[in-house]
Order: sequence, then structure tokens, then C-alpha cells
Amino acid sequence: MFDEFSMTNPGKLAEFVGFTQDEVMALCDAYKIDYNEVSRWYNGYTFSKIKFVYNPRSVVKAILSEEFDNYWTKTETYEALSIYFNLNFDGLKDIIVQLLAGEKKEISIRNFSNDMVTFKTYDDILTLLIHLGYLRYDFETREVSIPNKEIRDEFVAAVKDVGWNEVINAIKSSDDLLKATWRGDSQTVAKTIERIHDETSHLQYNDMKTLCLM
Repeated sequence: MFDEFSMTNPGKLAEFVGFTQDEVMALCDAYKIDYNEVSRWYNGYTFSKIKFVYNPRSVVKAILSEEFDNYWTKTETYEALSIYFNLNFDGLKDIIVQLLAGEKKEISIRNFSNDMVTFKTYDDILTLLIHLGYLRYDFETREVSIPNKEIRDEFVAAVKDVGWNEVINAIKSSDDLLKATWRGDSQTVAKTIERIHDETSHLQYNDMKTLCLM
């Protein structure tokens, strides 16, 4: 008589998946660390009873080193998934692009084999990424999304490794757009938006999320 608690539905153990918001705020206060930056980098996991869960290892590393950075540790399983990224398995590429743009994707976790090697659809791959901590899963809406900046950086590195150059170009265009906006450079903003529309036709036209790759 065993019960299963997982990243898709940790139930009453949700508060032990990582640091809670109260725990992180207490740590930031004790060590004089910017809570907003900690949240931007390492927050993002959410469960039905606990809405804010942080990556504990990364929070501790950031506090001890006094520097916000990517402290995520890759797993062998994630490295093995790169072949499916490279082959654009079951349309996975377009889904990753949507997630990088800040969108959410509804998936089914019911058919996941939990053997780390059997993948029939993109649902199976995305479900494994949930269990590995690379995606946030909303149990109520059945949607996945990228939880925070740290994990987003990991996805950007992954698409670079598999040669998705058009995706990298779109991300760079978004970076250029943000910097030009900060400078008040209207001409560069106009040209960059025009270029983004041309390069990201797989995203919804005139959707503000197209500009959210940053």
C-alpha cells in the first residue's frame, strides 16, 4: 500500500519540495539579500496548496556566494533528451519556443511510463521534464511553463546545443529590443519589432507574448 508523491502532485508534501516563500524571505532578511532577485531567479514552482516554491540548492548557493547566477545541476537524463530536441520529436521544437516566449502549454501526464526512455508523444517528454524540475506544472489547469530565469537559461543553452539557430536569433532580437527600449531608441525598436515579426512567424501574429522571449 504505497502512495506516490511527485512533482505533478506532491500533495501534503508540497512544502518540502523546496523552500517556501516565508523561508526564503527570512533567509533574505537574515543575509541582506535582494528578495526580488531571488524570486526572479529561483522561484516558480507552484502546487495546489503551496503557491511559491523555490529551488533550495540555488537559493543557498546564491546566498553563500553573494551572487545571482545559474547554479542548476544538469542530469544525465536531461542530456539524453537532447536527441528528441534535435529531431523536433512530435513538434517539440515549436512547443519549446512557446514556453520560452512565456506561454503555457496544456499537456496530459496520464500516459507517462515513468521509465525515462519510452516516449510516444511530446506529452511524455514534457512530463519527464516536470519530474526533473525543468518545468512547472499547474495541477488545476494541466498546463506547463518555464518556472524562472535560471531554468529559462538552461533551455536557451539546450536549444543552442541542438542548433535551433532561428530560436536563438529570436531571443537575441528580444534582448536587443529591450535594451533599445531602455535607451529610448525608437528607430531601433521599430526595426527590431519588424524583424521579430519576420523571424517568429510560428508564434501568433500581433500576440504580445511574441515579445516576451526576454
